[in-house]
Amino acid sequence: MKERIRRHWERNKWIYLWAGISILFAIIVQCLFSKSASSEIFHAKWGAGDILTYASTVALGLLAVWQNQKFKEENDKSQERLEKLTRQANELAIIGKIIDNRSAKLQRLQKCFSEFELVSSVGDISTMSTGVKDFDELQSHLTERTLDLISKSQVLIIEIFGNTGIGCKKIYQSISRLQSATQKIIDYYYAGALEPINPNILDEYIKAHQEFVTEQAHYLIKTEEILNAISYEDVSLADIRDFINSTSKKQEDSPNEQQTSPSDPQPDIPEH
Repeated sequence: MKERIRRHWERNKWIYLWAGISILFAIIVQCLFSKSASSEIFHAKWGAGDILTYASTVALGLLAVWQNQKFKEENDKSQERLEKLTRQANELAIIGKIIDNRSAKLQRLQKCFSEFELVSSVGDISTMSTGVKDFDELQSHLTERTLDLISKSQVLIIEIFGNTGIGCKKIYQSISRLQSATQKIIDYYYAGALEPINPNILDEYIKAHQEFVTEQAHYLIKTEEILNAISYEDVSLADIRDFINSTSKKQEDSPNEQQTSPSDPQPDIPEH
């Protein structure tokens, strides 16, 4: 009960204060005009009604000024709240676009990783090489495979390069090693070798493939973690930008990252 009275007083104290002052002023005027003036100089030229009218006019003017000031303050606050809501809405819209972009990027990365791993499959290359009887036809297929391998690796690297905010040094290296190991196997069959693949070449491929699978999993998990953080955690647009910019800056400052960027020249098609 006391708390309600206190809140009511806080909201309406100026009204009560104004009413009290008005009553007090009227009492003072009444008292002054009830007594005779002790000197001619104090003899009133106005009536009590004139004084009250004048005082009321001045008071109403002051009240109007005060009301206008309060209205301006409330209007400024409303405008500030509206601008804040607009900024928040714009920020949410941008974050929504970032989430959509990241989701699409994750899907493209998964597709590109899968295509690159498929084109670098040693089992597929071996089956193709043993299933073709005509040597010229085999060389044609292997040349197409080399072109496809280079194309898929370039597309994958471009997709990775556009995935800002995630370190890419290790995944670039694993792609390069797997591409190189796969190309050696293609060259082996292109030369017309009939004996089993050299164990050293095969071991190099197995190690490169295992490294690629591991780094691919780590990279995709990290990409998905960032997407989930943006989607489900209370992260502001400024936090997202700061994180991406700081990570990108670290990548730019790393000389090793620059050596494995998509701008580096890709291996040429072997001349057979």
